[in-house]
Amino acid sequence: MKKIFTIILVSTILGIQAQTPDSVTIGAGYVGKGYYTIGTGNDTITANNDWDIAIASNALFTVAIRINEGFGVELYKSIGDTTTWSSLDTAGLQGGVSWIRCHDSDTSFEPSAFETGATGHPNYGWGNYNNITHDVIGDKLFVIRLAGGSVYKKVWIKNFASMSNSITIRVANLDNSGDNTFTVNRNTNKNYSYVALATSSIMDREPSKSSYDLMFDRYAAWLGVGYYPVTGVRANEGVKITEARYIVPSDAYNVWYSTYYPTSVNMTEIGHDWKAFTGVWVIEDSLSYFVEDLQGDIYQIWFTGFVGSGAGKYLFNVRQAGWVSVEEEGNNMANFNIYPNPASDFIHIAYTMDNDVETADLSIVDMNGKLITTQKLSNNHGFNHVMIDLTSMNLSTGIYIARVQVGNAMSNQKFIIR
Repeated sequence: MKKIFTIILVSTILGIQAQTPDSVTIGAGYVGKGYYTIGTGNDTITANNDWDIAIASNALFTVAIRINEGFGVELYKSIGDTTTWSSLDTAGLQGGVSWIRCHDSDTSFEPSAFETGATGHPNYGWGNYNNITHDVIGDKLFVIRLAGGSVYKKVWIKNFASMSNSITIRVANLDNSGDNTFTVNRNTNKNYSYVALATSSIMDREPSKSSYDLMFDRYAAWLGVGYYPVTGVRANEGVKITEARYIVPSDAYNVWYSTYYPTSVNMTEIGHDWKAFTGVWVIEDSLSYFVEDLQGDIYQIWFTGFVGSGAGKYLFNVRQAGWVSVEEEGNNMANFNIYPNPASDFIHIAYTMDNDVETADLSIVDMNGKLITTQKLSNNHGFNHVMIDLTSMNLSTGIYIARVQVGNAMSNQKFIIR
């Protein structure tokens, strides 16, 4: 079998990787949602203002159900149980002791608004796990304000059926008219199925979950005093991001791997606060992000402009800062970065290894394969670092290769001595 190595080159040698200006436009009033693939620059724009709830299918055992709070959806959870469906008292809905306001997590896919109050297995907020059927049975009632208006409905998530991978929902007007029960079959190729509760319509609103990295859209975020609609960028599940602040983008190659290697799985690590409105939209020019996409490649992205609600257009630059390479057959992995590059007197090598690897062999060779030096790299877990003194090696200017080997697995990186 082949072994995958993630090789990070955050250095001036990557000047050959030109920055690419790009943009995503989600439309006037931010009505669309842009699904963006950072490696290709492709985007898919879908409607984002015509759904109320989103049934998660991004994981096999998830029971998350999110709300479209960015477009005015509000969710309230009754402290009672489902026996009050026909006589549900909505008095004091917004601030009463019998109701709890619910919000989605704005940093991760879960917990969702409907999971508010979950205490852990077997309690999932809107229902409880049944050990015999392996279903989650709904035992809570909710009132929801629909997207874009003042219409309220009551909602009962009746159950999640594990065998059919489906969720059954009951919805009605507050006066019990329009009572309807329907089932949403979860599509495991997508992160969510979307539902408009006014018509009990199930909508396909997104591409395959493995086909995009970033989402450009309007959503609700915690701003310190409450949740408010914002417009920004969120990450797909599995995408890692690290913020590189205090570095101007033109010099952002010269950064430490150990500081800016993408590690955060916070879905709003980019978020909305890279811009500010002061009568016009102002972009922070000392801020960029390193993004590890679903393929394991590393990109740097920084924003250059934002056109507000008139167009909903994001302007940014992208350039590749690292890539996945397939190396020799082996069972273990070591990732490393060389800094500075080009070098003169010394090089630093920052590296990580899999937890079950104790040591790796580092060697430096010239372009003819002649061995210059070799040494052992120890695994202290997390980020490790060694410095190689080049002054005593009497090396001529040119290109050299640093090679890290773990068992039969090998990864190479070129660097320049000037």
